[in-house]
Amino acid sequence: MTLPGNLLHPLKLDVVGFKEEDHDYHFRVELPEPSCCQSCGAAEGRVVRFGKDDQAYRDVPIHNKRVTIWMIRRRYKCHECGGTFRHLLSVCHRIHQKASLSSGSAIGV
Repeated sequence: MTLPGNLLHPLKLDVVGFKEEDHDYHFRVELPEPSCCQSCGAAEGRVVRFGKDDQAYRDVPIHNKRVTIWMIRRRYKCHECGGTFRHLLSVCHRIHQKASLSSGSAIGV
């Protein structure tokens, strides 16, 4: 199946991978890079990636198939204040409002 560009609309996520199985769709998504440090407000150039993990969210079915959204949760470090942070999860809460949270190991999609 070819991935439609607006399937996860209105979520502001970059779909970086998609896998279709007999009874499942798996989306691997990533949030946009932060524009500044969430602690001190330092500009984008002072914030660097500092690790990641994947978190699984179950969404409502599409075309009678289960949907799992694998979110790449990046961690960032600020060279200005030395703090570390992750994206705020407002997008994840919108997913969770209509779906149940699922945990498990990450898949390569």
